Amino acid sequence: MKKTKHSQKRFQQRGFTDLMLDVIENFGCFQRLPKGTEKIFFGKKEANHLLNELKRVIQVLDKIRGGTMIVDGNSIITVYKHGSF
Repeated sequence: MKKTKHSQKRFQQRGFTDLMLDVIENFGCFQRLPKGTEKIFFGKKEANHLLNELKRVIQVLDKIRGGTMIVDGNSIITVYKHGSF
C-alpha cells in the first residue's frame, strides 16, 4: 500500500513497522467508511485468530520436515519423507 507523507510521519511517531502494517492489512477486519475510505482494524479477535493459525503452521512444520513431493505439471505423483532431520 502506498504511504502518504502524513502517514509516514505518524508511523514513526507511533512506532509502527512495515511488518506491523502488513499484518494489519492482511489479517485485519475491513470496515467501509464514508467517501469510499476503509478502516482496517486488528483487534483481540483478529490477533487470537492469527495466533491460532500460526500455532497450526508451526505444528505442521514439525511434521513435514523432510517431506518431499514428486510432481508432473500440476499433478502430484507421490509424497514421502526424506531421511531424518
